[in-house]
Amino acid sequence: GSNRGGIVGNIALSQLNYKGKGQQIYLNWERGTLINSFSFSFADPYSLKNDYFYSFSTYFTELFNQRAIVSNNPLTIGLYKDFRSSVSFSFGRRLISKDMTYSFTLGNSNFKTSPTPNEEFPVVINPTKGSYLFSGFNLSKDTRDDEFYPTRGILYSLDLSSFFKSSGNLDSFSKISFEFRKYFNFKNDRVFALRTFVGLATDKIPFVYQYTLGGSDTLRGYDFNRFIGSKAFLLNLEYRFPISKKVENLYGATFIDVGGAFLPNESINLSKLGLDYGVGLRFVVPQFGAIRVDYAISNEKSKLAIGIGQMF
Repeated sequence: GSNRGGIVGNIALSQLNYKGKGQQIYLNWERGTLINSFSFSFADPYSLKNDYFYSFSTYFTELFNQRAIVSNNPLTIGLYKDFRSSVSFSFGRRLISKDMTYSFTLGNSNFKTSPTPNEEFPVVINPTKGSYLFSGFNLSKDTRDDEFYPTRGILYSLDLSSFFKSSGNLDSFSKISFEFRKYFNFKNDRVFALRTFVGLATDKIPFVYQYTLGGSDTLRGYDFNRFIGSKAFLLNLEYRFPISKKVENLYGATFIDVGGAFLPNESINLSKLGLDYGVGLRFVVPQFGAIRVDYAISNEKSKLAIGIGQMF
């Protein structure tokens, strides 16, 4: 997992219809107080027959002052610097009549971590270094009426992945995760949205690949990466509604977030899940999307979260 909080800026270039063939090219550079990242991807969704498609992607990412939870009892946190790179190729098919897509992925991933303790978090974690060959499978169904501001429909996604050690001081591991979203549309532009996520991994998973929860996109009342582990659960409930008929493109929201993650040597304990609740505003800007402002309260703190687009 990664903590990409702090001040961040990025430069992105995209071409969604390269040479008139529907091929998609993305180039992105992201720089912030906690991240320096470059990524490139190419996708060809239409050239192959029978709705088959393929894609290629690569990235190089350096992350600073990342959080690793050494123990939850008591809560013990260590900081580290993380560098990783990856190259992958995917091949799949769209089942248009069923609103479904499946794909297979093969790739290579390299990583290196080094401890960066400070006065607040003096624990020194063990450095790691290694390389993995990985394979993955994804199956998804999407009936949403809009990808960026959905008001009805469902989305589910099942992901399976295995990482095979080719070098380094860590072990091979596997992960499985399932995400489900559903949107209920009521009169007068009111929407009730639900998201749930469950993730499981084998106990040998390195901390840099574990599930992370906390922050503006998962548990809004907690710090980024507050919960880290090989087992994770998340439930988001959100009610969205227009503020006033006189003010277009301004919406309010009320929400509840529940979730947590547990380390490989921990058993699942529902009493240790995080819970927060709050209210928010959505400014919908035509041709741009929604600017999201949320205020959340948890048992640990209250937080103001700002983001682009709906959280889910």
